[in-house]
Amino acid sequence: MKFRVATVVIASAGILLAATACSSGGSSNGGASAPAKTTAAAAKTYTASDLPTILTTAEKKVGLSGKILDNAQVQASEKQAQTSGGVQALLSQKGVTITPASCATILKNNLSQTPPADSVNAGLTYGSNLVLLSTISGKKLPTTYTTGAAAQSDKALSECGSMKISLTESGQTVSIPLTLKKISVSTDADQTRAIEETITVPSATGGAGKPVSVEIISAIAGNLAITAEGSSTATTAASTPSASPTVPLTDVINAVVAAAK
Repeated sequence: MKFRVATVVIASAGILLAATACSSGGSSNGGASAPAKTTAAAAKTYTASDLPTILTTAEKKVGLSGKILDNAQVQASEKQAQTSGGVQALLSQKGVTITPASCATILKNNLSQTPPADSVNAGLTYGSNLVLLSTISGKKLPTTYTTGAAAQSDKALSECGSMKISLTESGQTVSIPLTLKKISVSTDADQTRAIEETITVPSATGGAGKPVSVEIISAIAGNLAITAEGSSTATTAASTPSASPTVPLTDVINAVVAAAK
């Protein structure tokens, strides 16, 4: 049971992304939004080869030393998550239920969305943190990225704001509560939205018994969609002598915005 609970915990981090359609190439970037601004990169478009370069520049600026994933690697990681350890795998497991049922429906519908064929991505991972860039190769972002996303996200939050994952195995049922809420953050991007997910795994099942929070910030800078996921306070920099001890997610996003100009 403890092994399966651990699997649920790992997958639950992706629930926030799925519920608000924040994944690469998705159709929403939900959460509390900061006022829209205009960046110098508003008319600039990007290709698959541009995105890793942007992340490399941003990484150096904030003193991180992580792993850069190109478009092919991001797609491979997403495909693997669909079959092992991801939300789709979680939803297909026997004995796993998500309540309310309306939230489970939203998750399934959002996960079934197909990104545009010419969408490209790149990622930066360091520790348990992730920064993901998405765009449409050589084109402007479609309106599904930039407008109308707030309503879809608000609907998801209204249904999934307080949810529960239940796991039944060998006659024993474990319930893991999750909450999603909007939080207010500010970045140098044109649009910024943020959501915090809090999960509590009972100590009787091998969990800490205390709430653990993850923050996801989604931003639009010109024709670039940015998603940063990590600690709800500050992310931990690489364990190198030159790295700063903490780097807030907003600082990483701001470095990406600067590097994309």
